[in-house]
Amino acid sequence: MQSGKDKYRSLIENLPDAFAYHQIITDNKGEPIDYIFLDVNLAFEKMTGLSRYEILNKKVTDALPELKSSSFDWIGAYGKVAITGENTSFDSYSKPLKRWYKVTAYSDEPGYFATIFSDMTERKEIEEALKDYKEELAAIYENAPITMMLVDKNRKVVKINGYTASFFGKLHGEMIGKLGGEALGCLFALDSPEGCGFGPHCNECNIKNTLLDTMESGNNYHQLEVSRPFIIAGQEKQLFFLLSTIKVNIKGQTMVLVCLQNITERKKAEEALQANEAKYRSIFNSARDILIIYNKEGVIIEANEEACRSYGYSSDELMGMKGQFLVHPNYRHLFGSFIEEMQQKGYYFTEAVDIRKDGSPFYIEVKGSPFCLEGEEHILAIVRDISDRKQDEIALRRREEEFRALAENVPDLISRFDRELRHVYANPALEKELGIPREQIIGRTYADVTRAKDNVHLRNNILREVFEQGKEKEFYYNFKTPKVSRYYHARIVPEFAFDGKTVETVLAITRDITSIKEREAALYQE
Repeated sequence: MQSGKDKYRSLIENLPDAFAYHQIITDNKGEPIDYIFLDVNLAFEKMTGLSRYEILNKKVTDALPELKSSSFDWIGAYGKVAITGENTSFDSYSKPLKRWYKVTAYSDEPGYFATIFSDMTERKEIEEALKDYKEELAAIYENAPITMMLVDKNRKVVKINGYTASFFGKLHGEMIGKLGGEALGCLFALDSPEGCGFGPHCNECNIKNTLLDTMESGNNYHQLEVSRPFIIAGQEKQLFFLLSTIKVNIKGQTMVLVCLQNITERKKAEEALQANEAKYRSIFNSARDILIIYNKEGVIIEANEEACRSYGYSSDELMGMKGQFLVHPNYRHLFGSFIEEMQQKGYYFTEAVDIRKDGSPFYIEVKGSPFCLEGEEHILAIVRDISDRKQDEIALRRREEEFRALAENVPDLISRFDRELRHVYANPALEKELGIPREQIIGRTYADVTRAKDNVHLRNNILREVFEQGKEKEFYYNFKTPKVSRYYHARIVPEFAFDGKTVETVLAITRDITSIKEREAALYQE
């Protein structure tokens, strides 16, 4: 029979994540100056490309001399863990491997520490993608035909978009600093000397009540149908809106983003690895991920503390339980393939839904690998709660759909250019304006497709400036033919790569302002 040490040695050796155990070296003042590799598992060798025979019992500065020039103080960070016993966890990017890793360090006794590396590249890519889409949506929404206001804790307007002033017939400066109803021209805003929110009709104002609830409780609302009377251009109008509110924190100040979509003409309608019990036992029990050991019949013979916490069972309740009862009924067929593939292929990975003792489901990903324990085949399952990642994926898909839905349906001409100034996206409005099928626009430059040849040089220069400077630009131009003269306003917005510094593409949003120019000319003549 294997001893406890052999048992957990076998477990660590078969972990899919990289594991290493070290001894810290200090100077005569007790400051960490180096550390020695004492043990590594197979996953560590595969992940780093370092053979245990090359590094065991060697100082890290000898095994990895480039560590000395690293911008991160690895020796200091690990030394603090080994000396103080305080666990630490952080993210690290490997340039040679082009992968992101979660690094967790623990100390089971003074002067020693263990590290575990797990691959988190997929999650980082999702986060970067979300960031990109957030920036894209911000550029679109700033120019979209929808009222958007930032309101402070006193319900005063801090910022509005251009459409808001235009729609309510106000100058930008007239609206900033006023209470919401006063800024928008609500018919009831001046019923009380105290202003908007204090009149006899204000208690029933859904806009005010929803805004206050979001500010005070943090509840966000999405597309609530509301209606109020407004005075616009001297006329009383009963307007209907879809109201959305989101609590935000900008430069340390709590505010609410208020979005009002006008639906007066048509009515229309948003949610590990920690540790403790001898050297390898502490690693098992302190893992942040769920670690479960099954026998070859799929019966649980060991589960860590995280498993108990996540599933809501005590350790005694889990021992002897068939693993299939931890899986949601709709996914139980996967448990059979989990055991079967373990025996046939020696590895298993899938995403599924598990179920807690109280019946609540949660998304998980599971990695499985076989190992020998006490002379018999067993299976180690590492289960990770990926509910947050799933929500990110759902949010990412939703933002992408919102972006496409907006860009594909607005009347503005929207296009995206690469660094060679070639089109990589064109919306239907641009396709209609140019009279050229979208597939004939993509891959071609502005000069290749436009009829407004006179402004090609100007536009190309501005596109290059935005790529080089990373700052938004805008310009106006006139397109004339013997029969027609059209005026346009163009905004050129940078779109950054994952590093947040390199401009990868630029978004061009062009609006026909001929009617505005004609009205200005008529007013000037009067």
